[in-house]
Amino acid sequence: MLLARLTELLLGLDSGFLSQEGVARLSFTPVLPGPPWAWTFGLLGVGAWWIWRCYRAELTARWGKALLGLRLCTLVLLVAALNGPELTLTRAIRQPSVVAILIDQSQSMAVADMQSAMAHAAGPSTGPATPVSIPRWQAAVGLLTSSSAGKATDSASPGELPGLLAGLAKQHEVRLYTFGNDAHLISGAAGNETGLSALKPTEDRTNLSKSLQRVTEDLAGQRLAGVVVLTDGREVPQSASANPSVTQAADHFAGQNVPVVAVVLGADRPPKNLALAGLNVQESAFANDLVLARATLSMMGMPAGNPVTVRLVNGVTGEQLAGVDGKPATTTVTPDAAGSSASGQVQVPVEVAFRPGSVGTLDVKMVVDEVQGEIDTQDNSVAARMAVMEARVVVLFVDGDPRWEYRYLKNELIRDKLIDVSCLLASADTGFAQEGDRPITRFPTTMEELATYDVIVLGDVSPRYFSDAQLRLIEEFVSQKGGGLAVVAGVRHTPGQYRGTVLEKVLPVRLGGLGTAGTVPGGAVRPFRIRPTEAGTASGFFRFLPDAQANAAYIASDLPSLFWYGQGVSAKPGVSEVYAEHPTDSGPDGRPAPLLVAGRYGAGRTIFSAIDDSWRWRYYTGESAFNTYWVQQLHWLARSRRLGQRTFALSVEKGVVEVGQNATVRLRVLDGRLLNGRPPPDVEIKDEAGMLVGKVPLVAQDSSGENWQGTWKVDRLGTLSIVDEALTRLTAGLGPQAKAGDEPEWPIVTGIRSRLELEDPRPSLQWPTEQATRSGGKVVEFSRAREEIPRLLPSRERIIPQETRQPILSSPLMLGLFIILLTLEWVGRKLKGLA
Repeated sequence: MLLARLTELLLGLDSGFLSQEGVARLSFTPVLPGPPWAWTFGLLGVGAWWIWRCYRAELTARWGKALLGLRLCTLVLLVAALNGPELTLTRAIRQPSVVAILIDQSQSMAVADMQSAMAHAAGPSTGPATPVSIPRWQAAVGLLTSSSAGKATDSASPGELPGLLAGLAKQHEVRLYTFGNDAHLISGAAGNETGLSALKPTEDRTNLSKSLQRVTEDLAGQRLAGVVVLTDGREVPQSASANPSVTQAADHFAGQNVPVVAVVLGADRPPKNLALAGLNVQESAFANDLVLARATLSMMGMPAGNPVTVRLVNGVTGEQLAGVDGKPATTTVTPDAAGSSASGQVQVPVEVAFRPGSVGTLDVKMVVDEVQGEIDTQDNSVAARMAVMEARVVVLFVDGDPRWEYRYLKNELIRDKLIDVSCLLASADTGFAQEGDRPITRFPTTMEELATYDVIVLGDVSPRYFSDAQLRLIEEFVSQKGGGLAVVAGVRHTPGQYRGTVLEKVLPVRLGGLGTAGTVPGGAVRPFRIRPTEAGTASGFFRFLPDAQANAAYIASDLPSLFWYGQGVSAKPGVSEVYAEHPTDSGPDGRPAPLLVAGRYGAGRTIFSAIDDSWRWRYYTGESAFNTYWVQQLHWLARSRRLGQRTFALSVEKGVVEVGQNATVRLRVLDGRLLNGRPPPDVEIKDEAGMLVGKVPLVAQDSSGENWQGTWKVDRLGTLSIVDEALTRLTAGLGPQAKAGDEPEWPIVTGIRSRLELEDPRPSLQWPTEQATRSGGKVVEFSRAREEIPRLLPSRERIIPQETRQPILSSPLMLGLFIILLTLEWVGRKLKGLA
């Protein structure tokens, strides 16, 4: 090294020049015009003749010959300098052949539908390997690295072929990429598996155009022999055929004679997956109330006839909630032939009835049991929160005569241990001992007396039984105190004689269709069965059996028929909702005649029942249906009063939403005074830092003015708070009985990465085939990839000679020799006395 460096210094060469691989030789670049040989020999001839003439007299002496030799050497050195001496290093430059391998890292590559021949776990195998299902990603990694987990059952035996990385590395330099929304370089050396085994298929998008463009940019100017793509062919958000950039990339490769070879992984059958979404549970209920939990169950790849179980559990403790009959709250969903359709996906509504237990906050979690081979279990549950209140309800029941409806309902309420009832029979003689858990002798005359009750039930009692002050007291009890009022129609007084009284505006029905006499005109004489509406079915008033389908069949066919109903009424639009209607008759508004109408008035709730013979259900079928029908109504009526100062409730449909998907917020107005016919203000969306990121307008979901809903697109990861401070200010404006601090905590929505890749993760040949065809490549079967791909991609390596020239004309060695020669000759001439 020292000698080489010393030589470089003498010749004026760059450091390290002589240590490079290659062949060094001396070459010349003449500085004078014309043929070099002509002027070189001319200069040497003329110069030698002139030197001979200068020293011909001294040639007889030895020192004369020496001086002549020095002068000739100087001439030769000068002529050599004029020829521009250079030291040339010739090296062979290798331009390697490069192959890019792209392995799909999107979520659909986690689907375990690749068959792998796994070696037996213990000892040498005496029989054939056992096929097992492995994820597509694992199969792709195995194909690259020759892992036994990645060998398909129809591939070569272990040990016959190396991994695809090693096989291609024999002829090419391999660039290994993963891709999802973009391509990412993993390694630049063949066989280097650093980081590959630790990666997981988690990308939520497959952006083909961006990934392929990235590869073309990264490898621009290199001798690319081909591109290998390992994928299942699924692309989110758009198909490759609709993306011109993808075909442009293929055409670019075709123009460079670079084939795209695709290996499509995955089985051509819908993978199994169960997913729950949109759990809907009322925001509050009494302990042991019948509550309906509703959600949507998506089933994909499920064979017809294989049932799945949906359960309700406590989201905090994990304990299973009790159903209607005391057994665990479960239901079974059996996929039909729709589950085996082309898409393999079907959505069905799921409904599970349950009874909340202890008083307090209950996190209701609906869970669908995992099935073997399911691709994603993170969406197998959905949760909601509700308030569970003390079940005891205090009822004031007033009726005119001891009709059958009064007798059966009075007895049922007295027997119910969770209901305290005071009964007043208006037609009773003075001194008659009124019945009930809390016997009274008269209707309350002050709000202090009336406020001890949660619900008032008015039967077929004349309004003349009450003073005007007592009627106003009932109106104030409902509108200001949040009390409940149920009015049961009768053939004599109710509801017709209440037209024109203060209670007419409290009722959830219009009385305009009634006869002028004030009595209900002609009742039905033919038997009919009550027909619950969608809202009535969701309310639980008519849930007599645990199974929804069996319950609907029971109401339609087995529930005893009725023979009378109050005609001529219609639901008040905007403040009420029909829960049950007549199967054939129409009301004055042309719609089906209402039989049960629920509504809101001020802070309270109201119900109008047009039938007075629900006692037949108790008489013919026993206590269950009759008790459920009435107790559920009384609990619904008492809910506003028991909720205390709360005037509204905000909730979200799903607490966890994928970024890019819509989130839904629901508003339930608990106090009718809050809006007074006005639409609610927009809901505000705030991020974790409390900054406003959006507003959501709310739209009415029914005519009652109670239920509102809005949607927005979640555009970020993290937690978002759903806030409605404007409603809180309205609540504060209702007075001291409605305080903003009594409102529930704001609900939140957590944005997560999209899972669109798993909605339909079946493999697709569309864009891999298009890429391969347009670029002159091929789609290769997974089982033949190790053997076939190296043959499809011949080496494009090229060897290019490269010369490096270093001039030595001005080197220290040349200058030193020239000075030495001139100096020696000058000294010699001086010593001999020559001029």
